[in-house]
Amino acid sequence: MISNKNCVTFKEVFPLIMGNKIWSGREKWAGGMWFFTSDNSDDYDKEFEGKKYKNVPSIWITNTDHGRRHQPIPLMTMEDNIKFSKHKEIRNNDYKEYDNYDALEVPHVDAIPSDYSGLMGVPISYLDKHCPEQFGIIGCSDNGLVDSKYKKPHFKRHNEPYLDGKKVYKRIFIKHKEQDNENNA
Repeated sequence: MISNKNCVTFKEVFPLIMGNKIWSGREKWAGGMWFFTSDNSDDYDKEFEGKKYKNVPSIWITNTDHGRRHQPIPLMTMEDNIKFSKHKEIRNNDYKEYDNYDALEVPHVDAIPSDYSGLMGVPISYLDKHCPEQFGIIGCSDNGLVDSKYKKPHFKRHNEPYLDGKKVYKRIFIKHKEQDNENNA
């Protein structure tokens, strides 16, 4: 299926992702998809061999297994991320916890700490790199599909995550699988 990137948070779609029934296709999400446009308008992004093309923020969603979805994301420890991250909000700063969730805000997929065992909120673009053997998907902020045990009691009305009093864009909540298994052993 081809869809807009935000479809992954829809209440009808996300449970299928969380249940490992559908996932990101083999093609990476970066850059969107290019579609031929047959109209003669000036609304196009590039021309190639006399044809006009438009770039659309779309992704493949599939239930066909492929090797890319089983490749673990290379991660650094929390300490190394704070020291060496290319992202200014991580480098030389501590990770922040949400105002309304008992979860760590991880603003970039490559900043997921390898040694954090708690719940983490990551951007929806994480699903492009999700490895089901590495992480469990716990919920999504956009559709209220997060166990209430992770919500802080004084923010019961809000599903959207808040950080320092400001609403954060949609988040997927994940936990490391290995660490989760060690804690349950």
